[in-house]
Amino acid sequence: MTYSPTRVLDGVKSLSYAANMLVTRIARDHGAYEALLVTPHGRILEGPTTSFFYVLDGALYTPPLSDRILDSITRRALMGVTETAERVTTQEDLAAASEAFLASSLREVHPVHAIDGAALPQAPGPVSTAAAAAVRAHIEAALAQTPAA
Repeated sequence: MTYSPTRVLDGVKSLSYAANMLVTRIARDHGAYEALLVTPHGRILEGPTTSFFYVLDGALYTPPLSDRILDSITRRALMGVTETAERVTTQEDLAAASEAFLASSLREVHPVHAIDGAALPQAPGPVSTAAAAAVRAHIEAALAQTPAA
């Protein structure tokens, strides 16, 4: 979905998800499970409620925060437990990706099987599987350190 980010709420996770839910509904009406927000210039940003990661030439990437995406807790955790690089991401990159996943607190690491109807070669692939295990271990370690209520 083409999306023009506003600078007014850069980096803010607001309580209004109306636009995000509309984009998700439109994506599902077109047979997709989730939408990817894309700028009018063709830069990939994120999902409506998720961060986006992909593998290109064996390396794990995610769009940069400088593209005004949300610095989410799960994105930050994945950046800390994997060798992920920020990279300006284009639609051409998606066509060349060997695997991809969405990340959020609710989903943790959720493999992407197809983008715009084109199946990805690996879903989940080895990088996605390793990322899922690493973030799960990170969460379990954090929970183990949390005092019981």
